[in-house]
Amino acid sequence: MEYELNHGNSDNAVLQQALKNGEELPDFIRNKPELIDEGLHFYLQAFFILESERQVGFNVSPIPITKIIEYAKFLTYETPEEMHDFVSIIRALDMVVIKHYNDKAK
Repeated sequence: MEYELNHGNSDNAVLQQALKNGEELPDFIRNKPELIDEGLHFYLQAFFILESERQVGFNVSPIPITKIIEYAKFLTYETPEEMHDFVSIIRALDMVVIKHYNDKAK
């Protein structure tokens, strides 16, 4: 998530420019993190859907937990373990985003 926030919009342009000019790739592209399991893309997609539920204001606020739980139920997560895992992963992604934007605002 941190990589996407810092480089997601520009890494392709930087990559293309380096290839065009025959330059060495920057470290952030050569060391780009990869998901350890392709199944984790599901959580990123869910996170980006849930981001629209964030309250708008002067600061970046967390996605309301009620919206995360509501979406988990929509996905038919019913056991406490499934619900806990989903909520925990979405909250962890959300904390990275909140920290990124709060640090950027300073």
